[in-house]
Amino acid sequence: MSPRFAGEVLLPGETGDGHHALFEIDEDFVRLVIGESEIGSWGRDQCGASPTGRGSFLMNLGGEELLFTPSSPATFAEALDVPYVAEPRPEPEDEVEKPKYDFDAALDDASGTLDVNERRKKMEKVESILQGDAVFAQTLWRSVFNAAHERVKGYTTHPTFYHQFDKVWIA
Repeated sequence: MSPRFAGEVLLPGETGDGHHALFEIDEDFVRLVIGESEIGSWGRDQCGASPTGRGSFLMNLGGEELLFTPSSPATFAEALDVPYVAEPRPEPEDEVEKPKYDFDAALDDASGTLDVNERRKKMEKVESILQGDAVFAQTLWRSVFNAAHERVKGYTTHPTFYHQFDKVWIA
């Protein structure tokens, strides 16, 4: 039994969706069937096919050219010994990994700024990146406090209110 390939075919001069068709390929002949009618039969040496992209092939059948889009382009290309490279599927925008270098740089810049008003200006960029990417909610305030026990020695308040315990001891 000869392999059959279903698909859509556009005959010369036609535009639109095309006709549902079958290509039957055996060792000697290529047959094109549309509906119940055989449109033609050509010797394998009279047929040529070249991929046009997006799973379609430009078929040269005895001097006539038509466009065929098979339901299985890779298998069709293999049956005709035509090189075929599948078109890469575009990934949905929400699944594409984007580097966050701009976010990291903006956050580093804002975190390293001691002046509260200047840091507030720099955090606007960080917040706009977060809002655009909808990664997580940015808190509206920082919990800024400092406390120490009388037994804790060497502890001073850092201007950024980050805890730095490298010169701290308990008495």
